Amino acid sequence: MLAPGAVSVHPPTDLEAARGAGLVVYDRVTPQRLPVVPTLGFGSAWPDTDLGERTGRERIVAWNRLHPVLRDVSLSSVVYDRAVNLPGDDTPGVTVLAESASGPVITETVGAGVRHIRVAFPLERSNWGVEVGMAIFVAQAFERLVPGTRGEGIVRTTTDPVRVRASADRVTATGPAEAIAVRGPDGTAALPPLERVGVYTLDNATPSTVAVSMLNESESMLTIGDAASLGATGRTTASADSGRRELWPYALLIAVMLMTLEYLIHAARARV
Repeated sequence: MLAPGAVSVHPPTDLEAARGAGLVVYDRVTPQRLPVVPTLGFGSAWPDTDLGERTGRERIVAWNRLHPVLRDVSLSSVVYDRAVNLPGDDTPGVTVLAESASGPVITETVGAGVRHIRVAFPLERSNWGVEVGMAIFVAQAFERLVPGTRGEGIVRTTTDPVRVRASADRVTATGPAEAIAVRGPDGTAALPPLERVGVYTLDNATPSTVAVSMLNESESMLTIGDAASLGATGRTTASADSGRRELWPYALLIAVMLMTLEYLIHAARARV
């Protein structure tokens, strides 16, 4: 839930009012330049990449189900009839999350430690707004763009810069290591990557604490290998089907033994 007054709406002619915001959402508006805060856009192109628009009924044919923004989101029934053309994976820094037969539909880029997500079509030109997947996408996009929106607090890795809102000209991070940042003209301060794991206290900043860990968002997708390397030698570990055994070799061996026994008994009786 967002607190009352936490959301403000501005016309395209007043985009400078977005300064100091924690997240900017563009609806059919393409900014002249990306702000230093995370952004989410619908029917919004990237600045300085005027690739035009395309019209006609389209469907999304492929999407990255493992990406944090699209987990548990089905796009198979989404239909739209107008979209801006977004750059693809061949553009540095751009990751395509979903695409149609005509090109990218949902993309993500990271610049200066800040994430930006774009959806090629406006919601009003699609049926996505009435589907459950839309609400899941927005919630996960907010969490991706503004960590801590679910209440866990901000967590960074040792390679991520930390951008916070500053209430004074200087922000100090105190914890396993120390860092100092100066407030910029947009009211935010960008701390350098905190190279030591732990919890840091931030002075003159919101939020007032930040956690730094070595966790990875794809850690739950790690698989178990069939062999583990121990020093200079490798030892085979139990595989996923180590408990399964074929019984037919044992049945064949028992049958051969019974046939042999029967032959010996028959031969002994024939001699008598």
